[in-house]
Amino acid sequence: MLFGAILLGPALTELSWQLALYALLSLTVVRMVPVVIAMWGSRARGPTLGFLGWFGPRGLASIVFAVIVVEESQLPHEHVIVLAIYLTVGLSVLAHGLTAPTGCSSGKPRFAGSLRMARPGLEPGTPRFSVVCSTN
Repeated sequence: MLFGAILLGPALTELSWQLALYALLSLTVVRMVPVVIAMWGSRARGPTLGFLGWFGPRGLASIVFAVIVVEESQLPHEHVIVLAIYLTVGLSVLAHGLTAPTGCSSGKPRFAGSLRMARPGLEPGTPRFSVVCSTN
């Protein structure tokens, strides 16, 4: 709530279609393409890649990068960069909050243990990791 009240509220007064488009692209294409590339060769199925791309870890790193930009950089248009980060994190909280119950309740049985990768010391077919959802 503090993020929304202190940082996001003022950022919304400077919202432009360009910043909104960037935030939307950051949550979709900019996030999901690297996940697909990183998982290339894992034999993960499309739904698993989609789940990882949509619900995978993010957020805190964006805030850390914003702090670094504010504290350490002398970048031109620093204010616009920080606005883009705030708006992207705010949209992420909203979008992922709205989709988490559906994504986790329908996806958990299908995704848990669905990534099966060969690794020394593991028998073929042993799950390397599983996705765990909690809507509590």
